Amino acid sequence: MNYWHLITILLGLFGVFWGFWASFETRKPINVIGSIVAPIGLLTAIIGTLLLCVPDFFS
Repeated sequence: MNYWHLITILLGLFGVFWGFWASFETRKPINVIGSIVAPIGLLTAIIGTLLLCVPDFFS
């Protein structure tokens, strides 16, 4: 089992949670960054989950 997939999932989930928090709770320049980071974190977590379940998906 490759641990990079778990790290990718955890970083993606961290990005989602931080993005939602930042987009609703911080001031103007940071909330825009949070709004951009949240969907990128979601895609990262989904790709990490896909690679964890199907290791040779992209090869």
